[in-house]
Amino acid sequence: MDASIVGRSFPSPAPFEVTEAALADFAASVGQSYDGGPAPLTFPIVPAFAAMMGFLAAEEIDLSRVVHGEQKFSYERPVVVGDLLSVTLTVATLRQIGGNDIVGTTSAVTDADGALVCTGTATLVHRGVDLVAYAAASGDHNPIHQDEEIARSVGLPGVIAHGMFTLALVARYLGECGVATGDVSELGGKFVKPVVVPAEGAEVTMTGSARVDGDDTVIAVEVLCDGAKVFGPRGAQARLRA
Repeated sequence: MDASIVGRSFPSPAPFEVTEAALADFAASVGQSYDGGPAPLTFPIVPAFAAMMGFLAAEEIDLSRVVHGEQKFSYERPVVVGDLLSVTLTVATLRQIGGNDIVGTTSAVTDADGALVCTGTATLVHRGVDLVAYAAASGDHNPIHQDEEIARSVGLPGVIAHGMFTLALVARYLGECGVATGDVSELGGKFVKPVVVPAEGAEVTMTGSARVDGDDTVIAVEVLCDGAKVFGPRGAQARLRA
């Protein structure tokens, strides 16, 4: 997601009419009964969702890759039957961690007179497509790299990155450091810790150091995920041709 999205606004396609039936259905969905009066406190997410879907459609974001990281409502007055609500979602912040987009949004919910009814602030986590794209490109479709439930069912703490995806990132790092592909005679490493990729992303850092081994130069790349080493004590190693 591009940083230029920050500050852009996405209105809901049409006003939402609050009916007694809609409030009753919403209350029933969370095990409550509705006997009239103000709407349940979280009901504003219903009209706000339409604005969020407009945002996702405009940015071509797959809803299945988005999870709620945080949500807060601030109320000017309760929502009641008969309200005609419009919502404008504004992207307030964007940061990127571990290939994932962390998007902060503000949704202003107004009535037919334009008066503010409530404001919703949310953090949306858009899981990056790196692992999906890598699976498609490499042919490695092991579900532990994409499906949280399956990963946990086999004893893993969650979705993990492909080991070869991590080594590919090391190769990319070497290239960014000026190492030409044709100069590398060996590249490898012993995987000692999986890179767990939760919905909010994983922070991976790389640090390289060089040493001379006979006529060759060996570059050791230390890869840390949440402070723990991903490769063995010597890190991932690239041997360069003399």
